[in-house]
Amino acid sequence: MPRFYFHFASAQRFVYDDHGAELPSLRSAHMHAVGLVARTVRLMDPADKERWTVQIADENGDLLLTVMFPAVRLRPAAFGREREPAPHLTQNTPAVLRAYAASLRESPAPIDGPGADPTY
Repeated sequence: MPRFYFHFASAQRFVYDDHGAELPSLRSAHMHAVGLVARTVRLMDPADKERWTVQIADENGDLLLTVMFPAVRLRPAAFGREREPAPHLTQNTPAVLRAYAASLRESPAPIDGPGADPTY
């Protein structure tokens, strides 16, 4: 089974995944990266203007696919006032990403379900 690596990157920073995950296909790796983005974006500071991506690489270090993060913004609160970000959302983003990656290494979960196409 191939091993894929999920590096978090922006124009200013790069968080290298040195562990990776064994997944059956690039399609599985893509779905895994989408899950990483969906779970990580909830931890990010909404005021962060950096455009993050997850870069999927193979065992040789070749870049296979890039998954972009959605834009993160605060929605205006009632009566036109902006909400203050929650204290847990103002952490240093790279530290959050590293901690999240470490927690994923402890409990990897394959994304493929029954009948999933093994090729992408």
